[in-house]
Amino acid sequence: MRTTWVRFMGVCVTVLGLALAMVCYLVFTDLNPRRADRLADYRVAKVCTAGHPLPGRAEDCLRTVPLTVDTVEETRGGYRATVSGVAWRGKVSFGNTGPLMTGVRAGDRVDGILWRGDVMALRQDGVRQATSDEPRDEPEALTAVATALGVGASVCLRFGLVWLVRPDRYRPGLARRAGLWTIGGLFVSCALMAIVVRALGWPDWVIPAGIVPATLVPVWLATRRPA
Repeated sequence: MRTTWVRFMGVCVTVLGLALAMVCYLVFTDLNPRRADRLADYRVAKVCTAGHPLPGRAEDCLRTVPLTVDTVEETRGGYRATVSGVAWRGKVSFGNTGPLMTGVRAGDRVDGILWRGDVMALRQDGVRQATSDEPRDEPEALTAVATALGVGASVCLRFGLVWLVRPDRYRPGLARRAGLWTIGGLFVSCALMAIVVRALGWPDWVIPAGIVPATLVPVWLATRRPA
């Protein structure tokens, strides 16, 4: 009975590790490159020529259009607003409270900056605030999360495959220590590496280069002790 239960846990942990590894792979090979390409395109986008945009058409240039604020809702750490105009209508979100949205009220007229069918920013009397849709040069957090998923996947696969093939090697204390050290190490190292790399302007590859040893070495040392 114990052998069957241990092997079942091995299957579950192995599947979890494979899922984490797949997400990590997709972030590094698809999501991160697409975000970088979108940011590069936004930076070189030109101002649209004179005229009016066709309704529902996503232009690859920057167009400023008049909008009316219909509703303003305060969210956790930011705002959500409903705006409408001839060229665009819908909801826009802001990840922070200032500098514009703290003073905007329903009925106010603002200028919206459109790019590829989305509002990148709102502007009023020279004050501009970017929406959550505007591309940002902030890859550190996503890289840190993807690295954490990869490290978590390696730990899960290591223990899951061992329990599946050799259920007699299952040690509850060892598994508990590995899990706690992995979670704690990833939380601390991901936060520190993302902050340091962002502050010093280092390349993104420094993040996984720092997170992997900073997490796996303590896990290895902790699991060397007898269970």
